[in-house]
Amino acid sequence: MLAFLLFFALYCIFWKGVVLAGRRKKLPLPPGSMGWPFVGETFQLYSNSNPNAFFVLKQRKYGAVFKTHILGCPCVMVSSPEAAKFVLVTQAHRFKPKFPASKERMIGPRAIFFQQGDCHAHLRRLLLRSFLPDSIRRSVAGIEAVALRALLSWDGQLVNTFQELKTYAFNVAILSIFGNDVAAAAEDLKQCYCKLEKGYNSMPINLPGTLFHKAMKARNQLARIVAGIISSRRLQSKNTAPNDLLGSLMEAKEGLSDDQIADNVIGVIFAARDTTASVLTWIIKYLGDNPSILQAVTEEQEEITKSKPEEDKGLSWADTKKMPLTTRVIQETMRVASILSFTFREAVEDVEYQGKQNIHHSPENFTDPEKFDPSRFEVPPKPNTFMPFGNGSHSCPGNELAKLEMLMVSGEAREWDTVRALCAAHERFAPQILSQVMTPLIAVAGHCIHKRMQVLQGRRGESCCKLRNTKSQAEDAAREKDDRERADKLDASEGRGVAEEYTVGREEHVQHSRDKKPGRKPARGEGQKMSQVSPIPDGQNHPSERSSGRAKGEVWSSVATAEGAFNGIEVSLTPFGRKAPSTLEGAFK
Repeated sequence: MLAFLLFFALYCIFWKGVVLAGRRKKLPLPPGSMGWPFVGETFQLYSNSNPNAFFVLKQRKYGAVFKTHILGCPCVMVSSPEAAKFVLVTQAHRFKPKFPASKERMIGPRAIFFQQGDCHAHLRRLLLRSFLPDSIRRSVAGIEAVALRALLSWDGQLVNTFQELKTYAFNVAILSIFGNDVAAAAEDLKQCYCKLEKGYNSMPINLPGTLFHKAMKARNQLARIVAGIISSRRLQSKNTAPNDLLGSLMEAKEGLSDDQIADNVIGVIFAARDTTASVLTWIIKYLGDNPSILQAVTEEQEEITKSKPEEDKGLSWADTKKMPLTTRVIQETMRVASILSFTFREAVEDVEYQGKQNIHHSPENFTDPEKFDPSRFEVPPKPNTFMPFGNGSHSCPGNELAKLEMLMVSGEAREWDTVRALCAAHERFAPQILSQVMTPLIAVAGHCIHKRMQVLQGRRGESCCKLRNTKSQAEDAAREKDDRERADKLDASEGRGVAEEYTVGREEHVQHSRDKKPGRKPARGEGQKMSQVSPIPDGQNHPSERSSGRAKGEVWSSVATAEGAFNGIEVSLTPFGRKAPSTLEGAFK
């Protein structure tokens, strides 16, 4: 009898396999290639600084729908508005979000990202309580205070834009989740999360010494901190109405366990931090590249300031609705930059679909799609063609909060200068690369001058400096043209770097130091050449001011930069009439 049952079970398994194989034959996969075992075509995807180039090449070769294998996931790529609606809305029940295994374990399996059906709907309702406009309008003053503190902390410094904006986004997330109750624990939360995020894309091997193991230790510590905050909150008056995300999760009628709450808190931090910081980094870049748009944004913000009484200069929720141009700049940045080039969904059953083309960069959806043009959003885009926050039941519940964060910084950042230090090949893509090679900020006496510095390309480690009057926009434009011509000559001479010395009023103020600074820790890429600008003694006029007769009070600044600066260079900032700040080593590191 046992032998018969075993035979019958094997027969059923075989029969089911044959049936499923027959069904799959009726649903062939689209054309494409799966690449190498295990890694697939991941290297091809990231070998180009522009991830979209990989998809464009595949579409030209195989058509609009193709199969590939990236980041350990065999997948079919679709990207038309119709396909997006099919996957994210009309047939959303046939797909579930997919993340790398390491990321799922670090965020926590009970987070909203990994749920389906009723459980997902319940968690989404709880999150939306804190992120709907009626809720976040109460946070305007708090978010503005976070933004102003961040900007003031950068004053007079050369900062890594992406890293600083990650800190800003993290602080806003903590404010939205915990309110003002965790000031003492905020730094511990930040330190633990910074260790955790380093392991998001690591191999899920939990052995001592591995990146995954270190990240999981930080994750457990982060969960303990959250558990302590929950316990402290429970000791408070039960009559207090929840006005933050933690309160909403704790007051749920269908009670959540502490582990569920911790997983979703970590998930919200994950969703709120890097994406918002990436968009803001691109906004600064595009405003610097488009002076006319920058001027229009400045005028829009100043008009709001002028309309308010002297005793009330803070922004209100109503003020954020008076920023149509700034809002369009944010929308266009999210379209052009496409912070998330793609997202994964896993089919829970066999699905058949025929799709076509790219969404945000398709000329069918957006005229001249590669051009940065906020005016295109004066008319709402066609349905399912603009989805920076996703669509359907799994769309980002915190999109209104993210927009408010961006409005706050976009408005205030108009008073900052963008200073370039980049390799030309990295100009347009990947905020992760941008954070290393471009758009640091320096405050320059309230002026907002675009592209004040253009770095000449040369041999790795060669550096060049320029000293420039930040009020001379016409002179800036002429010198940028000269820079481009010199850069072309350098490219033609196979990149032989020549550190250019710039002069103002016949006076040269660039000195090159090829020796390592005594006591300085050797940087990566040892042997690279350094460049430093001579400081101007406190209280003295700039020498070129004396020779050229320029009026006292004009603002001067000097910055030392280098190709490959993220490998460690020394940067000195010397505004006119001020003592030079201390050297900042590895400013882009």
